[in-house]
Amino acid sequence: MAVADPPSTDLPAATPSDTDTPSATDTPSATDMESRAAQLMGVINAATAALVALLVQVADTEAWRVPGVRSLEHWVMWRCGVSPGRARRLVALARRSAELPLTVAAFTEGALTEDQAAEIAAHVPVSHEADVLGIAAASTVPQLHRVVRTLPPLAPTPTAEDPEPEPTPEVREVSFGYDHDGRWRLSASLPADEGAIAEAALVAARDALLRDGHSDVTWADALLAALVGPSVPVELYAHLDLDAHGVDAARLGGGPGLPDSLRRKLGCDASIRMVLERSGTAVALSSPARIVPKRLRQLVLDRDRTCRIPGCTHTRWLQVHHLTHWEDGGPTSLDNLVAICGFHHRAHHRGEIHLRGDPTHPEGLEVHDHRGRRLTGNAPSRAPAASMWPTGRFEPPSGEHLDPTHLVWGDRKPA
Repeated sequence: MAVADPPSTDLPAATPSDTDTPSATDTPSATDMESRAAQLMGVINAATAALVALLVQVADTEAWRVPGVRSLEHWVMWRCGVSPGRARRLVALARRSAELPLTVAAFTEGALTEDQAAEIAAHVPVSHEADVLGIAAASTVPQLHRVVRTLPPLAPTPTAEDPEPEPTPEVREVSFGYDHDGRWRLSASLPADEGAIAEAALVAARDALLRDGHSDVTWADALLAALVGPSVPVELYAHLDLDAHGVDAARLGGGPGLPDSLRRKLGCDASIRMVLERSGTAVALSSPARIVPKRLRQLVLDRDRTCRIPGCTHTRWLQVHHLTHWEDGGPTSLDNLVAICGFHHRAHHRGEIHLRGDPTHPEGLEVHDHRGRRLTGNAPSRAPAASMWPTGRFEPPSGEHLDPTHLVWGDRKPA
């Protein structure tokens, strides 16, 4: 999502000169086209390195922390118009920039591509940067990927003064519950074999979600899918003290008091049973009730298909929100219901974003931040002036065969 800005013409669109592009009557030679590709890749590489340098500043100043944005990666996906995977790669480069000065220098000069730099950032320790950088310039990305996988693990060298380690007792425990912030947390510590089973279940659940066509799948999504699956109904019990008034009058079973914002969020779309209490004693239990009937909820999900907040790509675990809350007299009807993800649903009920309009039309829903600025789905797109283009040249790899088994890292002998 982006805050809409008025149109600007401060930067003129860049137009290539006659010497940059061959005329329609010219047929460039293969050598000319290879040279032109090298020049363009140098510009692309240098420009991407400049973007990574900017992301370092965004991270340091936390400029990405705006209403509705989950993380720096989410900000990059939104503001740069890139895929979630590329956003993660750019952020990973930014986070390791200070550790890898040689890589950053080659990237900035245009001599290293984004994919090559990303492989180094993802796998190469500082002590091996110079060695790998020398190989990277002459390697294709698949070759470089195989090379960095051969790096030895960097374990601390034991000394004579180190005491003999005590045997580690087996720890096998799981704990969960609400913390002081009202968030539900889960912690587990298992032996390696049992941990592998749990991990395999999470991986299988995540892979199943990915096979369903959902690209933005988190491990939290996988955990929920592994525990309950998308088709198993989960019923919540909310305790309501008939004698209490205020924000803590309602609470989840075994949990803390619910703030008014969270209570209203649950009132939008939930399968819930109310436990009515008086003076701490349960006096009645309501029948299961879903605020939004199942058939109407399915119509809303079929209509919206994704979170309706601009810039959000979530399609799983969507919740149905009342634009005018049912407590305030809002009807449970298609023109008052909209599908949004849990993150943005909570943000709305915290007052960070506001929704209004007609969700039955593709452009009918308006989203504003807490300052009243309208959020839009796309970042402003402006062509840079020709003078702003970075310079650089990329020398393509030779493509010669590379056998990682003949590489020697430090004092280690090849296999």
